[in-house]
Amino acid sequence: MEDRWHRSPKRGEQVAWPADNPRPGTWCTDPRHGEPGTLVTSARHRHGLRWLARWVDHDGNERSKAFDRKADAQRHITVVTTALSTGSYTDPKRGAATFATVAEPWFDSKRGLKPKTRAGYRSLLDVVVLPRWGETPLRDITHADIQDGSQARHRPRGTPAKGAKSIG
Repeated sequence: MEDRWHRSPKRGEQVAWPADNPRPGTWCTDPRHGEPGTLVTSARHRHGLRWLARWVDHDGNERSKAFDRKADAQRHITVVTTALSTGSYTDPKRGAATFATVAEPWFDSKRGLKPKTRAGYRSLLDVVVLPRWGETPLRDITHADIQDGSQARHRPRGTPAKGAKSIG
């Protein structure tokens, strides 16, 4: 976690006081930010979100998110670290992709299948899956959604869904 408004003074650094030099790189005198005269201000001092939570995802990419409060940044790091260690972490940027953008490359990767199997997959995608999920962002699809769709597909024709009302 990183404080974007302050840094520690470097060894031997002569830090000016704000009255002597009003630019960044002076001692912070705001008691809400810590003990006055112990933190050096940055160019971002009092501008934007102060605390930066940083982590490395499963692909080795560094990710970050900024917060107003240190406690919120720490909480986010704890949640992300837990998700990474349990395997439930998903990159928010990848989650914004629609199902169709992932389905097509997946289907293209199935070139080694027999033609009839591949045709069945294509038909299922075009008739059932893409009309329902094509434009849905991946982050919005839950396990329960998939289970509901799977159960509806495997019901005998003419059998109403569990709890469905008959029209008549």
